[in-house]
Amino acid sequence: MSLTPSDAIEERIPELHPDYTFDDADITLLSSDGVLFQVHSIIMRMVSTVFRDMFAMKGVEGDGPVALEESKEVLKTVLDVIYPSREVLYTIRMSHFRNVALAADKYDITIVTDFLKDRILGKHQTTREPRHPAPALKRYLLAWEFGWTSVTDELSSKTLSCDLNSSATLDLLLNGDAAAAKAVIDLHRKHRIWLYNAISVVGDTFGNNTDFQGTKKDRLACRGHIASGTAPELPKVQHSPDCQDIYASDCQNSWWKLKARMRNMLDVNASGEQFLEDSFFERPEIQIFTTSTCCNALNAKNEKRFRKYLQYIVDRVPKTNDAFREVKELYQNGNA
Repeated sequence: MSLTPSDAIEERIPELHPDYTFDDADITLLSSDGVLFQVHSIIMRMVSTVFRDMFAMKGVEGDGPVALEESKEVLKTVLDVIYPSREVLYTIRMSHFRNVALAADKYDITIVTDFLKDRILGKHQTTREPRHPAPALKRYLLAWEFGWTSVTDELSSKTLSCDLNSSATLDLLLNGDAAAAKAVIDLHRKHRIWLYNAISVVGDTFGNNTDFQGTKKDRLACRGHIASGTAPELPKVQHSPDCQDIYASDCQNSWWKLKARMRNMLDVNASGEQFLEDSFFERPEIQIFTTSTCCNALNAKNEKRFRKYLQYIVDRVPKTNDAFREVKELYQNGNA
């Protein structure tokens, strides 16, 4: 008589996991896909209130394996984190990562949750492991799903280099939590505006046509915050009185072309880190500006100063929504 698929599953003999066959084990866990893990109840009780209560009600021995809903892969990762001197050397796939996080939450295993928080931030990885392959935005959305506030705050700053207009990124945002998407979009908008305004300060001498963005309170907070730090000497464009029509001057035109290019670059990458690369200073827009003979434009002798200023503002502008909120409150309350 042939077995049906369900009968075949019932008839399947569980196999022992080779890494968890301790001779002095006093409890056996059974994964959903039929693999046995012989472990120590004292360790499981120490790390999990759920297992502690479960074993207290069920008893440790005599009733056979404890059947769990998690797969052997998930249980293996959980136990690798729990057991002393074990190392999780491999990079955890995001789909697997989520299942491990669900298990850690279900069984109240703080040590596993803390491990996952560190791992999603790229901490404590060995030299044998590649850097975290998952995009920062995907990791941010996953951390938001589990309510890891401190992790989402740090990961949100890592998303600033993501192009939110790309199809792949839009798919992630549309399929993720709406509040998480709103928060990261808002962060990108504020960071982009503040960087642009900080850059605009260089051309203040062109009068009112400096194209500052955001609300008046935002602009005041941005300028105050930038000025309050230990800024390098500002590479001001000093307009010469010899130019009667400042809006038709070479330095004015080259400055606006450069700003237009930088604004477009910020639309793709809100971090501003692209302005610190040598390739940025090789672009035609900045080459024209640095070689302008009209007025005291950013000539070659000041290029190093401009680089320092860009580095300063990229470092100085807040990189999380909480940091933006703190800075704005500081200046709106008149405490700065």
